Amino acid sequence: MYTKILSAFITKHGEVAVVINKKALESLSRKYVEENKSVILDMLNNQLSERGYKSIKTIEKEDKIFLFLNKTTKQDLGHVESIIDSIHRKIITLTSGSTQHTVTIFKTKDELPVMNFVFYRVIGDLPPERKERYSVLNKLANFLHEKYDVIFAKLDLNHIGTVSAVAVDLPEEVPVTLEQETGEELNFKLTKIKNEIALERHKKVFIKQLVSRAIRKKLREKGYIMLNPVTAINPRPERDIGKITIYSGFSYDIFLFSERHLGIAIKPLNRIVTRVSLFDYLDRDNNIVLLRLPQLIGRTAYFEKFSRRGVIQHIYLSNSPEFERLRAQLQSNEETFESKDIPIAEISSRDEIIYKPISSIQIAFTTHDAKADKNLFEYFKSVQKLPGTILALAKKYISEISPVSFGDYTIHFSTEPMEVFLE
Repeated sequence: MYTKILSAFITKHGEVAVVINKKALESLSRKYVEENKSVILDMLNNQLSERGYKSIKTIEKEDKIFLFLNKTTKQDLGHVESIIDSIHRKIITLTSGSTQHTVTIFKTKDELPVMNFVFYRVIGDLPPERKERYSVLNKLANFLHEKYDVIFAKLDLNHIGTVSAVAVDLPEEVPVTLEQETGEELNFKLTKIKNEIALERHKKVFIKQLVSRAIRKKLREKGYIMLNPVTAINPRPERDIGKITIYSGFSYDIFLFSERHLGIAIKPLNRIVTRVSLFDYLDRDNNIVLLRLPQLIGRTAYFEKFSRRGVIQHIYLSNSPEFERLRAQLQSNEETFESKDIPIAEISSRDEIIYKPISSIQIAFTTHDAKADKNLFEYFKSVQKLPGTILALAKKYISEISPVSFGDYTIHFSTEPMEVFLE
């Protein structure tokens, strides 16, 4: 049924257009067609914009909504269809995912007020790589927050900003010097820009960025650890089962509905992590390490609790030509080895390669691992929850988040979920 909701075609002018079938939206929820429409429009605009389709004209008719992608050609049709396909997969996850993927959406109680936007253009030597660039922009936002006690967030690759219910008395220019971990100094000049140059679509994205940043700040203050910008984990174990520890948490998405309401989708989740080191988990037996090696490559490794993690790229056993050199290097860096033949893991973390003895790391498991390991299957089975329990957890997490304050605003989310994406 989902394939009928979205489709794409070539117009008579040779450009690509996307169609939302409003009648098909009733298959999601007859009562909340408008809300579902808003969520799907939001997904489409975000995904298309992020992939370079900036000029989008929307026309709504009685039974369909058309999104015309200006300056496209028939060669773009395949790319657009792949974007639509990814959105379909997300809708399927929202509607019929397993108990590990259940999503509940909570809506703001009141409409968002009229907001005054303040944006700064960042002038200076920003890193070309997107991840490093966003890191610098976040540091600049943190600097302004500390200096002016106003929450800032990035708008795009060159701008950061904030909002206020009243005109914010911020300077036209702000010089900023950031000191890197290497000791190198980066100098920037932030120049205030006029509100008019920020398109409405950019403002919607920015509001979501700002709210998400405020949510992260609040969750960290409550003791949660952010595994990524939208995934929070409670560092207090939910329970231990043998050599495994189960942690609970959730991920979230922010939606901005056309009627000026925000929505937050909450997906409760679990992280299953070895309670002991990887070496102890494998009974300190190098033969077992060798046997399990194919399953260990690509696993998420945690060290320094949850504050640092990476992906295992390789494991060097004591008979490897590289082993002695790596072991000597780690010992010179004051890494301790309980015995001379503990394997060494090569871990990719934040674009950096790190080497660690497997006696000092823990690893996480996924549902894919459970298919190959009957013991892990039992662990995952033990954490699966009935839909009613998932709803109770989502309500618990929304109470942790709401209310959210940013700028001069405080927004309250309903404690009862919407029937968005529900049959």
